[in-house]
Amino acid sequence: MSSEDSQSLRMVIQQLSVSPPSSYRIVVYGDDQRPRHAEFNNTQILLDTLRAAMLDFDLSRLTFNPLEEGQGSIVFAGEMKLREMQLALLGLGSV
Repeated sequence: MSSEDSQSLRMVIQQLSVSPPSSYRIVVYGDDQRPRHAEFNNTQILLDTLRAAMLDFDLSRLTFNPLEEGQGSIVFAGEMKLREMQLALLGLGSV
């Protein structure tokens, strides 16, 4: 696919719980659709999904560091160029 097929979106990965197993939510926004999100039940599923959808994404950019017990935290926030195929792999396909 060409670079014209990609959209510049804001992506946030939030850790929702710190008690095992940790759970996560990916949210993307910044296009003409309302914010979209997908949830993941554990760290390994999240990492496997990110690897499959975004081959060049540097996983070392993620910060798994909860603020306090019972509180979530932001694992990643940044601008990403994503194609529809990548959004679908992340569970964030068009509504």
